[in-house]
Amino acid sequence: MAEPFRHGHRVTYAECTVGDHIYHSRYLDLLEAARGEFMRALGKPVLALQEADLIFPVIEARVRYKLPARYDDLLAIEVWLTRAERVRLNFGHAFSIRSRN
Repeated sequence: MAEPFRHGHRVTYAECTVGDHIYHSRYLDLLEAARGEFMRALGKPVLALQEADLIFPVIEARVRYKLPARYDDLLAIEVWLTRAERVRLNFGHAFSIRSRN
């Protein structure tokens, strides 16, 4: 397996709850952003693929929450391709908190 693509993201105030952690559904937005950057790094921006009549609906997502990411944390989001079939791409993802402040 090739090295995972790494996308950096600093947690914004808008992504957090009053309890100072990312609201659970916002993680899916972060995964989408990381996948988009992954495809761009491969030379296949998602918009160019859409213009070629290729679409990428998400049909399944599973998330296991291990640690909360908090406001101003710097995240490293890893993305890798786990399976490529004729009409399906499967991705793996992992988050790590690199630093706070």
